[in-house]
Amino acid sequence: MTSQTDGTASTEEFMDKVFGDYVGANAIFMAAIGDRLGLFKDLAAAGPATSVELAGRTGLAERYVREWLHGMAAAGYLTFDANGGRYAMPVDHVPVLAEESGTMFMGAAFFDYSTTFGESFHALLEAFRSGRASGRSCTARRRPRRSSASPRPGSSTSSSRSGCRSCPRCAPRWRWERGSVTSAAGRDVR
Repeated sequence: MTSQTDGTASTEEFMDKVFGDYVGANAIFMAAIGDRLGLFKDLAAAGPATSVELAGRTGLAERYVREWLHGMAAAGYLTFDANGGRYAMPVDHVPVLAEESGTMFMGAAFFDYSTTFGESFHALLEAFRSGRASGRSCTARRRPRRSSASPRPGSSTSSSRSGCRSCPRCAPRWRWERGSVTSAAGRDVR
């Protein structure tokens, strides 16, 4: 069935919503990069920076840091001072983006979203088509470990995983508890 529209307000509102969802999904992936590479933590600790300064402080490639800064400023996660050419993290954003032990920290969610959907997308498509879960849905062997420079909230070192939390083979190994995720062995893996 096809439908023609003349650009009614309802259609335009829905298109705006879908576009907003698209932009938001891209912001989550960019935020995962900032969390994983310590960019948010550096801006919170060392203060505003140009792309050259932030790349130098973190040891990352300036061109990619510049694009990341542009994206995070456009998404409203960071601010940009056109006079000084520096990007900054608003103080109200620090608990959400940079304080790993805080109750408002979202870094683990950024990471989980970006890796879970990024790695399992094609397996999910196949499961929808065939009605069967694919053995490839388990991403435990492909998921990189977090470095000690960027641990999960509440931990001081990186943690390895013995399976993902979503596929039928691995899910029984994990139990969700209020405020934390622990493996069946009782180890906190947030």
